[in-house]
Amino acid sequence: MKWKASSACYHAATHRIYFNQEITDPEVNRMRSVYAFNVNKNQYASDPLFIYDVDAIEHFATENGIRIHANRITALNDTVLGLTIIPTAIAVHPKTNEVYILSGIDHSLVVFNQYGDILNYSELDPNIFSNPSGLAFTDGGDILISNEDMMKNSIVRVSWNKLFQSKYEKQKKTVMLNPISHYFKTH
Repeated sequence: MKWKASSACYHAATHRIYFNQEITDPEVNRMRSVYAFNVNKNQYASDPLFIYDVDAIEHFATENGIRIHANRITALNDTVLGLTIIPTAIAVHPKTNEVYILSGIDHSLVVFNQYGDILNYSELDPNIFSNPSGLAFTDGGDILISNEDMMKNSIVRVSWNKLFQSKYEKQKKTVMLNPISHYFKTH
């Protein structure tokens, strides 16, 4: 199968490059895939590392009392409350090996384990994350999210919160991402 990547990241612990598959027809196709390239073997895995369903993320949010503020367009061109999840960035947490996927269109961040189980979902404040487009981690696990905006480019640093990443395992209440600093800002 031929496909294009929309974003990628390197995971040093496994010597793999993770790829988000580019999405076509997001109104109809609600499934998303994460692929991997093994750097040591110099080969792509023919099957996805994992596949996830946007409807399952919406269900996760509803089950955990997380209100979805995004709108999506359906296959019938209706606007409804819901997620589109078009991955704009992917990164693997250096402490937990969890896979973080950023969707700029929804201002959202979804956390998965290495098998594709949803561990957490959070919406990003659009007043702080105007156009979230990039995602990385510091060695200590803090999240760096870049914003590409014509008027205000920035990188926002968010302190790593173990409660955020451990929702699935400990059944703690989800916490919103709160930036601790604007790491870099241009005017």
